[in-house]
Amino acid sequence: MIVNNPRFITGLATLSIIGTLLIGWLSLLMLGLLAGVLFARQPRLFLSSALAGGSAWLLLLLCNALFGEAARLATAAGGVLGMPGWAFVLLTVTFAALLTGCAAVSAGFLTRAWSDFRPF
Repeated sequence: MIVNNPRFITGLATLSIIGTLLIGWLSLLMLGLLAGVLFARQPRLFLSSALAGGSAWLLLLLCNALFGEAARLATAAGGVLGMPGWAFVLLTVTFAALLTGCAAVSAGFLTRAWSDFRPF
């Protein structure tokens, strides 16, 4: 069970941080798809991938809060959306987790379906 291994979650989170810094939020989608293709038959693929993507963005937000402008941005964006700043941060982390997890499960499902496909 490779996916349940903490090294898998840490490695995917590290790649998510690097990818987000280099190409933005689409890296979560790409890494989730890659994890789904490579580990299609592993149990708890969604949970592990979602945990990696969400924790990566939580770490990025915490670093930005300490050294950047994330606190003011969360307060301003939360005010525009009519929610407190902490809820905006929670929504951001939830988006990252759901994006990575759903991409992994979707790619895993398609990989399993394609490998089991027998035309005749």
